[in-house]
Amino acid sequence: MLGEPDVDLRLREVGERIPIHDEVKAIQSQTFKKITSTQRPATFAGRVISRLKSEFFGQPLKRKIWFIYRAVFWRVERLRAKIVARPSLLYPSRPLGKLNDNVLRVAVHGTGSLGDFFTHDLFIQEFYRQYGPMEIDLFCHPKKVEDAKFLFGPARNIKNVVSVTYLPALEYRYDIIVYIHFLVKYRVINADRVLEHSPDLLNAIGEAEARFEPYTIFFQNHPLLDGMMARNFTMKGMNLADMVGYVGNVNVSRKTFPLLIPSLTASTSVQKLGLEDKQYITVHDGFDTSYVPAGETVTKCWPIKHWKRFIALFKKEFPDFTVVQLGTSTSRKIDGVDLDLRNKTTLDEVSWVMKQSLLHIDGESGMVRMARALHTKSVVLFGPTSKPFFCFDENINISPLVCGDCWWSTGDWLSQCPRGLPTPECMDTITPELVFKRVESYLKALGSPRYKAENLSLYQCESGKEFLADLCSTVHLPLVPISRHTEDRESGIYLHASKQWEYLKAWEIINAMAAELGRPLKIADIGGGRGALSAYLAKKGHEVEVFDIDYLWDHGGDLDIEYRFQKWATKNNLKVSYGSLFNVPAETAAYDIVLSISVLEHIPQKHFALKESLRLLRSGGKLILSFDFTENNKALEDTLRVEIFTPELLNATLSAVGIKEISCSSREISQSALRIQQDQVAGIPPGMTVGSLTITCLEKQNSSTGEETGSRSDAAATPLLVR
Repeated sequence: MLGEPDVDLRLREVGERIPIHDEVKAIQSQTFKKITSTQRPATFAGRVISRLKSEFFGQPLKRKIWFIYRAVFWRVERLRAKIVARPSLLYPSRPLGKLNDNVLRVAVHGTGSLGDFFTHDLFIQEFYRQYGPMEIDLFCHPKKVEDAKFLFGPARNIKNVVSVTYLPALEYRYDIIVYIHFLVKYRVINADRVLEHSPDLLNAIGEAEARFEPYTIFFQNHPLLDGMMARNFTMKGMNLADMVGYVGNVNVSRKTFPLLIPSLTASTSVQKLGLEDKQYITVHDGFDTSYVPAGETVTKCWPIKHWKRFIALFKKEFPDFTVVQLGTSTSRKIDGVDLDLRNKTTLDEVSWVMKQSLLHIDGESGMVRMARALHTKSVVLFGPTSKPFFCFDENINISPLVCGDCWWSTGDWLSQCPRGLPTPECMDTITPELVFKRVESYLKALGSPRYKAENLSLYQCESGKEFLADLCSTVHLPLVPISRHTEDRESGIYLHASKQWEYLKAWEIINAMAAELGRPLKIADIGGGRGALSAYLAKKGHEVEVFDIDYLWDHGGDLDIEYRFQKWATKNNLKVSYGSLFNVPAETAAYDIVLSISVLEHIPQKHFALKESLRLLRSGGKLILSFDFTENNKALEDTLRVEIFTPELLNATLSAVGIKEISCSSREISQSALRIQQDQVAGIPPGMTVGSLTITCLEKQNSSTGEETGSRSDAAATPLLVR
């Protein structure tokens, strides 16, 4: 037996096992015996005959046509791979390029579809953080490249997204190949280079191989034994994410969030669809578009009559709410929805719509994984798939009253109930009334968070020399006057001139809170890049995590500076993560302090970014903002400062997230702008100054999770509308 994994193994109510029907147990036992007793045909012709027997003969015409299509497509792709690697399958469209000997080169082969990609994302994030920097190429099924581009294309820790057809021809480029077929398997290609770059990684892979070995039969027979594999791990108290962390030997658990960077070009989707001023929920009924079922739908979809009844119940109780249906060509129309977006949106647009949704309702699907990545709670209806394996604690997870958990008990479980029932009993027994009760309970208990803006300060004079001297000394920066920038090229840490004043304002608040609480603080720095403040706070003992879309800001042509900073951070207890201002891969209500230092002037849609920063605050926590400030922003905006705060824009942004407006006079702004010019602060043009503002979270909204929602007596409370 392997040692216990480093996860919480307690069986919780939200993850308790579902009783398996006796018929399903017998079917699964027969399937296991058949697979384990049948030797894989040694010849290609034998394997073809075996596939024809299991997937072609005796199947409906629709499935036969689909089998022929897949066989022809597979053969064409194999021929193309032998001739030339097609650049159109890469992201972005470019050759793989010259090999970089300065970092490890890793290929990750991830199976499955969009929902599975979010699991692969969990692994890639933590693998990169623990053992990077490295260059990672993701390989996936040729028909899933576009879905993979949506998730991995904007991510800095993925260099290319490539069809797996070309992996055999490109293996020579990599030091390590990682296969993720639910289970994680490593293959070391160049042990010498791995040893040179990261001896710890080589040792970790050795331990991972020992953890993997007892489960080899499941990996070799993926996906046919996936159901049994899942039950093996849920008996140990692990869900899918816990399993990936344990077998892959990385710090992934059910509390890890995927990295999803919403496309800024799609940020106006909510407004364009007329949802900006509405309270809405999203619903989804559908499945993988590449799967062809024997009938109209698949076994894990809720009966359409139940959807219709649920919508009627919901609209009666919540007539002012909008119901938005998401989906693709596999989604059936749900009668009664207000906005039908099936086949009318891109994944980028869906991500913005779902991010602002108050609740998402769905079967166990890839859209649920996306909602979790966007920190939108889901009501998830589990039937054939394993609830304890696929559920996450943040969601409201609903079990069937009977049967369930039969996935991969047969090869066609997704098309036909393994027990031969015309309608899967598991999904049919989840009644619309039960689902509505859970939805109603959550929405009525949601409440409204309360925030207070205070301590608006404008630059007045150069000050805090003692603090700045200590900061520069601690992170090894040359001490310079406020008229100049300073940096350490070795670590990559920098301090821009005006931030000397901005950092001082933040430090005063952080120091006071730490003294009051008598402990180090948990701090998130959103958009902080390689800035010196987070490095300083980490060295002072605080638990700090920086989130940024990349760490190349002001690189001056030195593209390796990002790698050097990441290495410095790892050695100095500073957690560095990739993340978007609009969607941070971190737990809700988890931080004492959130920093947003000179960030908001660089983006449009500020209210979305502000709302996301506020999401991270615990009750009593503080968001510390600093920003460029002027009365005439249009004259000063450019490609770098795309939208500078004026008093009117600042108050409009605060108002959009439910915060009372603050006052600031023209005289105060002009005096501050004059003083900052007198001090010759680098990077600040005439007519502009910098400001600092603190927002305190007075009360957090109810965020109850799991099987039961909150039981507040004021059930008529209305959720906060923030668009």
